[in-house]
Amino acid sequence: MRKVRGYQDYQEIDLYPQDRDCPDCGEPLATRYRQSRYIVTLCGMLRLNKHVLNCQTPDCKQLGLTKRPEGEGALVLPHYTFGLDVVARIGEMRYRQHQTIEQIRSALGQQQVSISVKEVQLLSEVFLALVETVVKNDPEVVEQLRAQGGIVLAADGIQPEKGNETLWLFRDVLSGRVLAARNLLSSGNQDLAPLVAEIKKIGVPILGLISDKQSSICLAFEKELPDVPHQLCQYHYLRDLAGPVCEADRKLKKQLKQRVRGIRDVERQVAQKQDDEARMTRGYCLALREVLRNDGKYPLEPAGITLFDKLLQIDASLRRAIDRRASVKLQRLRTILQVISSLTKDYVRLVIAWSWVHHLAHILDHAEVRAVAEAKLVSYATSFPQDDDPWLNEVAAHLGKLTKAFSPKLFAFLEEPLLPKTNNDLEVFIGQLKKDRRRVTGRKDTGAFILREGRAVALLSSLHSEPSWQAAFAAIDIAHFQRSLAALRCTEQRSQAWQVRRDLQVYLTHLEQQWEPSMGFNPAPPSFE
Repeated sequence: MRKVRGYQDYQEIDLYPQDRDCPDCGEPLATRYRQSRYIVTLCGMLRLNKHVLNCQTPDCKQLGLTKRPEGEGALVLPHYTFGLDVVARIGEMRYRQHQTIEQIRSALGQQQVSISVKEVQLLSEVFLALVETVVKNDPEVVEQLRAQGGIVLAADGIQPEKGNETLWLFRDVLSGRVLAARNLLSSGNQDLAPLVAEIKKIGVPILGLISDKQSSICLAFEKELPDVPHQLCQYHYLRDLAGPVCEADRKLKKQLKQRVRGIRDVERQVAQKQDDEARMTRGYCLALREVLRNDGKYPLEPAGITLFDKLLQIDASLRRAIDRRASVKLQRLRTILQVISSLTKDYVRLVIAWSWVHHLAHILDHAEVRAVAEAKLVSYATSFPQDDDPWLNEVAAHLGKLTKAFSPKLFAFLEEPLLPKTNNDLEVFIGQLKKDRRRVTGRKDTGAFILREGRAVALLSSLHSEPSWQAAFAAIDIAHFQRSLAALRCTEQRSQAWQVRRDLQVYLTHLEQQWEPSMGFNPAPPSFE
């Protein structure tokens, strides 16, 4: 049974309208009626007595005009028991300090605030809806953007799984503020263009654009901002460029690791021995195990090529050691390493392909004039000689095709100095949102969080300073807040999704029944008894 909240110990506060005299006749307004309600704050229980006044002078033109107290909104939202200070505290602990629901409930309990886990969860959603309402109507954002001279707009989308909604973020590179965050069922340019238009309405000049060359966002930018410099992310270019080479390099690394697994047997044979040969063997085994752990850093630090080179170094060292002093164990290690020679052909062609990628990266890093850099990049990417190796020819064709597609917008930063070369800041920002969520929940999957709370948390996380939440919340548009909260909770949609998972046939039968000609459509949940 639900526990009834006690109202024994409380502080009583009387709220009156600020102007308590009639504006027409000047006589004091009389109390028409009084409403009382209890609210829970961080300072304890309060009983608010709202005194509603009106003029009772018989011949006054304002006779019967009702005046309500203005101060209630600074303490609590309509129809809520917990005050705005409690909501702000829960939100800060949840989304700034990244505490769990149980930790928040426990911390509030130590402050003598009686609250359940469910109430903490619901109020954390209320906090996000309030933040979304405040941030979207913050006039200081426009002033900040004007003061810095304009907007450099970065865009990216997050789609946890195919077929799900995509969370699109539009972020100002200079200030780090997220200017628009929206969940879209489709990521077509017809859906993204209105978001770009919404940012244009801010009234601050847009100095530059940066994206990762997703066709929909490129088309949306071209439609709404055709004359604004558009920089394509150079990191995404290199990553896509090196894709086939990275895949082949990973395959080479996997094959190399499979070929040298026999070192573990040699290591066991000398594990308990203390002679010179045993110590030398363990030293080489340690070196082998360490180089096998290196994962590289794609796209410009290939793990497979690096591993092959280091295994060759160890093999050469073993040869020199054996020449000085014969050893059965060291010879066994060298025999194991000899099998990598069968992969020499794969290694050589990978080195050739990586040299192409590295040279293209070098051109990107040393560009000074846009037209010259673009021509140089395309010229090199389309000048690879034909080889007898079909794979190298395929890689060469891929490099040429991709470079032609990217090159017109890879060097826009040379003409607009405020434009960054990459969109990595936004990628890191998105990654931090996911990392913070994993740290709180201990779960690797962040898909549900991104789709449900992601847009509000992104707006919150882009704030560099913490405003006075209670004062900001007191001035919100309640209707806007209620729409934000409804969009965040999606109560009906989540309920129907649960019904589908629980019993699909019952859910479908319910839909069919609602389509009967004699019945109006009612999305009420079916019974699962």
